[in-house]
Amino acid sequence: RTALEGFCEQHRFRLGGFLFWPIFAGEAITAGIIGVLPRLRYILMTPGILRLLDNDELQAVTAHEMGHVRRMHIPFYLVFFLGYSLLAYAWNDLLLLLLLKQPLLLGWALSPDSNQQTLFSMVYSVPIVVMMVLYFRYVFGYFMRNSERQADLYALELIGHPFTLASSLEKIAIAGGHIHDLPSWHHFGIRQRIQFLLDSYRNPQLRLRHHRKLYAMALVFLAMVAVLATAGFQFKKTPLAQSWQKQVVFSVLERQVADWSNNAELMGMAGSVLLEQGRYAEARSLMQKHLERSPHDPQILNNLAWLYATAPAPYADPAAALELALKSVQEDPEPYALDTLAEAYFVNGRYREALETIQRAIDMKPDNLKYLLEQQKKYSKALQEASGTGASPP
Repeated sequence: RTALEGFCEQHRFRLGGFLFWPIFAGEAITAGIIGVLPRLRYILMTPGILRLLDNDELQAVTAHEMGHVRRMHIPFYLVFFLGYSLLAYAWNDLLLLLLLKQPLLLGWALSPDSNQQTLFSMVYSVPIVVMMVLYFRYVFGYFMRNSERQADLYALELIGHPFTLASSLEKIAIAGGHIHDLPSWHHFGIRQRIQFLLDSYRNPQLRLRHHRKLYAMALVFLAMVAVLATAGFQFKKTPLAQSWQKQVVFSVLERQVADWSNNAELMGMAGSVLLEQGRYAEARSLMQKHLERSPHDPQILNNLAWLYATAPAPYADPAAALELALKSVQEDPEPYALDTLAEAYFVNGRYREALETIQRAIDMKPDNLKYLLEQQKKYSKALQEASGTGASPP
């Protein structure tokens, strides 16, 4: 321990110390490093490796572990895990929507039967597990193997030759049962590691090429994570993704409420979803039933007014749209209601009042300001065209 701590001090490498790592009853032959902050960083060595290697070889192993810190592998591994979390967050909702769009799977998810709920959980877990395996086994595995090789190169450069690290690897291979060519997802084979060390010692250009390759691939990886995460977040905002969400919401409402007339709130929610899906007859029927039960509900007044103002024939009813929109604004003069009232004025040909009303909504500076400004342009254009024809605009 004293010799290894002195070796670290000699090379200005700060750490909390060396710790025994008694995994597999101390018979495992390995070492590792944990921690990011210098005084909370520890190099772990198993009793097996301490018995097997001499002091020079243990210094080479220590230099290898130092390489993980000096080459910033540990922070990169943390970024790698954060990258997976970001991708999962970006795409998980879309995966869930795709599954819930299937009537059979939605039935399992909403079933009171725990067995069916378990079936849904299993189906939902399969793509997540597959993506996790692919991400960590192949993508993370690639970076781990090449990071281990880079740590080997750091030990070579620090000590000045590869021979003690190569001899320690040879001893580990023999002690492990001649595992020189045993494949591993996170390490190159021991024979490959030794050969690359020797080749890099003879040809320093190999080291430079390896460093460049690893850093270039890290940049490609970070760019891909950024692109895929952004794509996931942006796709959630697309009409297609929103239509999936509306479809699932309505399917859930249909299954959860056997008799719409007994639940006015759910009836109104279902009517709104149907309206957004363009199912005008069903939406109108539900909204009218809701309105009979809650004649002063500003939301249902607004939604039914919007249906009458924007739906195609035979569902359009400009006069009813204006009447309902005025009542909605009277109950709740918020931007959403003013927007509907402006549209109702517009479809009734009352363009000046539409402009005045939409301006009231804009003055409140709501989140959908861009949309309201587009509406304002539409009404202004209609007013100008009406004035240009010589007609007397309302």
